[in-house]
Amino acid sequence: MLFESDHDDESQTPAGISATVEWSISEGLLKMLWERLATEVDRIATDVLQIAEQGLRDAYALQRAFEPERSFDSWSFRRSAVEPHAQDQFGHDEDVIVDMLRDCGVIAARKDPSLAQRWLGSDLPLFRRLGVHLLTEDDTSADSRLVRVLGEGLLYDYDAKHEVFRFLAKEAGSLTTAGRESLLSAIAGGPPRNVNDNDDGNQERFDARARFDRLEWLQRYAEGWTELDEAVASLLRANPDMGVRPHPDHDTWMESGTWGGKLPIDVEEFASMISERGAWRAVATIIARDYSEREFNEPTWDDAVRLVRETAAGDPGCGLLLYPALNITPLRQHRDLLAACIYGWAESQPTDSQLNAILTLLQFNVSQADLARAVSQFVLGAARRLPKDQSPGVLERLDQLAADIWTQHSVGFEGSGWSDSLMRGLNTWPGFLAQYWIQRISLRWQSDRDDWRGINTTERSAIDAMLQQVEESEAGNAALGVLAADFSFLFAADGRYASERLLPLFDPAGFPQSADVWFAFLHSPRTSPEMLDAGFWELLLQAEETVTALSDSSIKEQYWRLIAFITAFSTAASVDRASLLHGFTRRRESDVLVRYLRALGAVLGAQEPEVVREVWDKWLGSSMRERCSSAPGLLDAHERSTWGDLALDLALRAALEISSPIPGPITSRTRFGRTSESSSAADATLLVGIAEARLKATEVADWHVRNELGELVNEVRTKVEHDVLRSLVETALEKGIGEALTWMPPS
Repeated sequence: MLFESDHDDESQTPAGISATVEWSISEGLLKMLWERLATEVDRIATDVLQIAEQGLRDAYALQRAFEPERSFDSWSFRRSAVEPHAQDQFGHDEDVIVDMLRDCGVIAARKDPSLAQRWLGSDLPLFRRLGVHLLTEDDTSADSRLVRVLGEGLLYDYDAKHEVFRFLAKEAGSLTTAGRESLLSAIAGGPPRNVNDNDDGNQERFDARARFDRLEWLQRYAEGWTELDEAVASLLRANPDMGVRPHPDHDTWMESGTWGGKLPIDVEEFASMISERGAWRAVATIIARDYSEREFNEPTWDDAVRLVRETAAGDPGCGLLLYPALNITPLRQHRDLLAACIYGWAESQPTDSQLNAILTLLQFNVSQADLARAVSQFVLGAARRLPKDQSPGVLERLDQLAADIWTQHSVGFEGSGWSDSLMRGLNTWPGFLAQYWIQRISLRWQSDRDDWRGINTTERSAIDAMLQQVEESEAGNAALGVLAADFSFLFAADGRYASERLLPLFDPAGFPQSADVWFAFLHSPRTSPEMLDAGFWELLLQAEETVTALSDSSIKEQYWRLIAFITAFSTAASVDRASLLHGFTRRRESDVLVRYLRALGAVLGAQEPEVVREVWDKWLGSSMRERCSSAPGLLDAHERSTWGDLALDLALRAALEISSPIPGPITSRTRFGRTSESSSAADATLLVGIAEARLKATEVADWHVRNELGELVNEVRTKVEHDVLRSLVETALEKGIGEALTWMPPS
């Protein structure tokens, strides 16, 4: 395969061509064939050797013909070892050829010792490596084979490194005194220097590393070699920071595993250590471990933090013993561990006495900004788990702690980086505090339903403090997302307060950040008639431009569905459906009416038939009839299609009859299936007629059009007259829908 190199017109370097060799055999087939032949390797070794060697040399020659200056050998580089090796479990076709050369070469070399020498002197890295492998598998004297390795200058050969190390590992213990001396002398000489090498000051260190790797490697496999031990010691004295590499025979090494996920000790064991040996010793045990080295399947510092968290969550009393001892750790560590203990308490179910003790400890730490998140999550977790009859004293202490956190840290909070206002509120401590106060209101409301008098002074003060900072700090913005999302609850809890303090935040004309407010609210919108009549309905309609300017399409769709749901079912006096629909039809932008009708179809299409009939009889039928009977030409094709789609969503014959005279093109939102499944013969005939009329108005019969019509025909084929279906088929064929020929039932 040939590739033309990128060429910049302004560059002085001429364009070139590179070549990539593709083997003319299906991937994996060569390996399968060799696995079958390998059982007879002794008989076929010579023939296979000639074919494999010639094939590999031809491939190299082809590469060099296009890139004569190329020195990097990718085939050799990605082959970790000539012998079978775990690092080479995912091989390529050229690796199979190397396997063939290796196995056949070992057999052939027994009859032809010159094979190893020929390969050792090759300028191709893979053949030099194969040559060293043959020497390693040879049974002649270790000294004589060492002479050949040293004579070919392979001791520091970068490409043949692993094979040379493997040779040394096997023969180190068999060398004579003379052989040992010559090997040590060769190692001491260091890697050969190229006159063109640029010495940037690191070459001497690299040379020392190369010598050390070979000396240290020999120590692993040779005993009683005093001169070797002295050479290693001398080199380490000159380079005291030189460390032992686990795989010095490889320049690259890959392992798989996981970092972390393993606790330093079990939670139960840690808890027992705290109770039996004391919290101080228990903490010292986990911080004494070195977490700086990232090793597979070993604990990380995050796991140590998780141990503290899980211990406090499982036994709040154990966390109380542990908490004071965490201050003995270095500053960064004890902040992590203190926060972990608090997070654990946030997930626990402490007794009243334990809860009071925890609150006492946290009140001492309320001034620490880096614990604000943990403390805020604790008060939120505690509020969610408190029983309805919780003692007022505990509630007051929680309220005070939440208020103090806000007062001391809200101004300095930095909460940028979140995608939207709601996510910021749900994932930062100011948002936790906003959720806390909502939870507190809910808890108090549940315990005092019969004498509920709305949000109390403490709760109002807390919410007011948050709202006061909405335009002044990021903390206020984070809390705003949560308050806006729960506006319907807050209005139900205290309509007057919510109308005065929160409702104005939804006003696009009066509040600059109303887009964030609507974004948060529309994630899960709920309304009540009282809330709509208090002014929310008017603000909802006014927010159209603000919401449609948002980038999140799901929020925009939710906006229209909310309007559609309210017009369909709300009993609020402020909701004037006729006026709303007239307003949409008078707008120049027809897509506003279309969006509303699509949302209405989606809302009503999910309801039971009797519910849809009630809405139809109440107001929708008359509104649709009035609009669809407008003067010809007043409704554009887009609107006609939308009314037709709405009629299909409603699955009412009356709606179909109204939309039938104004057929619009079939769109991506057109669905015939819901109506056709339960249609009578009369309805089926009407449906087929509508489908044909809409198909005639459709310019391009794409996949969706074909699929919808096909499904319709499958449902109504047995319910309509032959001529009715034939007319649809003929129109479909005119539109290029060839499969329409199969729609007619057998005659």
